[in-house]
Amino acid sequence: MTKSFWHEIPDFERNAKGDLLTSTADGNPSTLTLGTNGDFLIPNSANDNGLEWVSLVGYEGLSVLHNDELVYI
Repeated sequence: MTKSFWHEIPDFERNAKGDLLTSTADGNPSTLTLGTNGDFLIPNSANDNGLEWVSLVGYEGLSVLHNDELVYI
C-alpha cells in the first residue's frame, strides 16, 4: 500500500484508542471499537464487518501469551 492509499479512505469515527478500520460486506470502510479487556476478536460472517469481540466464559487447554508472559491458561 502506498502512503496515498490512507489519504483516500474517508475519515470515520476513529476517535478512541484501539479503534480498528474494517470493511463491510459491500466494501465500505467501517470502524470496530476496541473490545473489553480479555476479549478475543473472532470471525463472524453474520456481522457486517465479519468480526466480533467475545469473552471466553469457560475453556480448557488454551494458553495465551502477551509479550512472552502468560496471560490466560
